[in-house]
Amino acid sequence: MVKDWLANAYGGVSRREFLAQVGVTGIGLAGFHIAATPVAGKVITTSLDGIAVTEGTVPSGDFLIPIYEARPVTAGKYPVVLVIPEVFGMHEHIKDVTRRFAAYSREVKAAVAWYGQIRPVITKGVRMVGPLNVAARIKAPILGLYGGEDLGIPVADVRAMEAALKAAGKTAEFIIYPGAPHAFFADYRPSYRADAAKDAWSRCIAWFKGNLEE
Repeated sequence: MVKDWLANAYGGVSRREFLAQVGVTGIGLAGFHIAATPVAGKVITTSLDGIAVTEGTVPSGDFLIPIYEARPVTAGKYPVVLVIPEVFGMHEHIKDVTRRFAAYSREVKAAVAWYGQIRPVITKGVRMVGPLNVAARIKAPILGLYGGEDLGIPVADVRAMEAALKAAGKTAEFIIYPGAPHAFFADYRPSYRADAAKDAWSRCIAWFKGNLEE
């Protein structure tokens, strides 16, 4: 029997309960509400001091994708760091992570995967390949940060991805945090693990710093 990985991220809320909420309020608001409520007092908020932010949308076919831009207010040439939202969309946690990178503001040429799927469901016309299928085509150094108790991403898959990248001659390092569930970095969810999140963030910044673009 396949375990319910949604409960892994939502601190015990079952898939049925989650979908019931989705039917009322929509996946973004329902998911964020269910996940955020139990640990609202722990949510991290990054100051806007020295940071300019802009919100808007960009078209993708018939759909308008919400975007959130954060950048240093001081004039200069800065790199672009793309923060890809989770399933709940452009909510406050994703915006805050964007502000954290804006506050860092260094030149970078690398990538960090925060518990991203490795063997996603392949659906014709939607998703035809997964990370393992394109490992040899990845150029940037990759740091992977995963939870050892992630019910949707087995440790074996994480190791397989790391091995595939290294076999293709790529620079890669994958860290697995024992006892950490999916979404251990999401400080608005009960899945948040402060120690793992702190260590992972330090590794993320060090990874970017160590792969600065000249």
